[in-house]
Order: sequence, then structure tokens, then C-alpha cells
Amino acid sequence: MLAKRTVIFLHYQPLIKSHFKSIFVYGLLVSVPATLVDWGLYSFGIYVLEWHYTLVLSIAFFCGSTVNALLSRKVAFTSKGYSKEKEMTFMYIASIIGYLLNMGVVAFLVEIMNRGEMAAKIIATFVVFAANYGMRQFFIFDSKPRWK
Repeated sequence: MLAKRTVIFLHYQPLIKSHFKSIFVYGLLVSVPATLVDWGLYSFGIYVLEWHYTLVLSIAFFCGSTVNALLSRKVAFTSKGYSKEKEMTFMYIASIIGYLLNMGVVAFLVEIMNRGEMAAKIIATFVVFAANYGMRQFFIFDSKPRWK
């Protein structure tokens, strides 16, 4: 049984490696700039303007998601053959799902778990990163990684 699992793993190992490379490229070239915009606006709104975290979260998430959407198409993923309009529609749907997930995680951590707004935002970012990458890699864009 172990030998069969080893053979299966070795068979899929190039695909696994290419997906890890794709995740790394996505994380570095797409998510880091988007996250810097998101966190920068969020912390400015929370600590400088002293606005409520839900308002700031919405503004910051929208701006970060815009950066993410623009860079995803240009840098990290290959088209699945959809029209640009359909692809953008799917990315907006993915962003709405990400926004709701982000808001839910932050609100839960701030309101229920009594965590600080920035700590909650950082934790939510990692949760949304995984969901965002999965939606883009396997549903919106071609599932074959660009970076092999």
C-alpha cells in the first residue's frame, strides 16, 4: 500500500511543484502589493482617522481587491478562455465572497474573541488569501499554473 502511495505521489510531484511555485509567485507578485494597500488603508483608517473598523475594512478591502484583480490577470494566472467581461464578473464574485469571509473573520475576532482590529485583519488576510487563490486558480483562470 505504501509503495502505491509513493508511486502516486511521484506521478503528481511535478504538478504539485508547479502549483507551489504558482502559489509563491501569486503570493509575492500579486498578494503582497494588494495586502500592502489593504493593510495600509486599514491601519490609516483605524489609527489615524479613528473610523469604525467595518467602514475601513470595506474601503481597504475594495482597494486591495482591485490591485489583486489587476495583477492576477497580468502576472499570476493564464486565461481560461472567457471573455474579459466574464472573467472580471467572476473576479468580482470571488471578491465579494472574499469580502464576506474577511468581514466575518474580523467581526468574529473583534466582537466575540476580543482581539485587536489589526490583529484580526492580519489573521483574516491569511484566510482570505487561501480562498482567493483557490477561486482564481481553479475556477476563474486556467488550472494549469503559469509558473512551471
